[in-house]
Amino acid sequence: LHPCPSLPHAFGRPSANAAAVCRISGCWNGVLTTTFENGETEVMDVSQLSRGTKVVPPMIQQGKMESRRLWRKVTSALQAGQETAAAKYKKALEDMQRRRLQQYQRDGTSHAPKFFRREDEHWVFSQGNSTDV
Repeated sequence: LHPCPSLPHAFGRPSANAAAVCRISGCWNGVLTTTFENGETEVMDVSQLSRGTKVVPPMIQQGKMESRRLWRKVTSALQAGQETAAAKYKKALEDMQRRRLQQYQRDGTSHAPKFFRREDEHWVFSQGNSTDV
């Protein structure tokens, strides 16, 4: 499911083994229509669903490369209305990412995602396979 960048709409084609099993279209935060291979459709109004509680480990338990830990200074600065400080922290993060990429290139290695692995042209969820977090 891919959100459209300019509109609150989405469409997607979930697949198993690269074969499309359905088509999903509609507003990602409103009504979604799923059309299955056999032509049947299901309509779901996402806005009527209850939201689950977000569970986030305390900062002290997060890995050094987890998103909330990395972006905490940017987030705090934005919440405080300090756009200049937020831009400075964001630039520092981007510079760090560039340095990591350069190091990977020098070493002839690449980033190993923690929760996904590449299988052919698809990313597949895994239970965590990297110590780089």
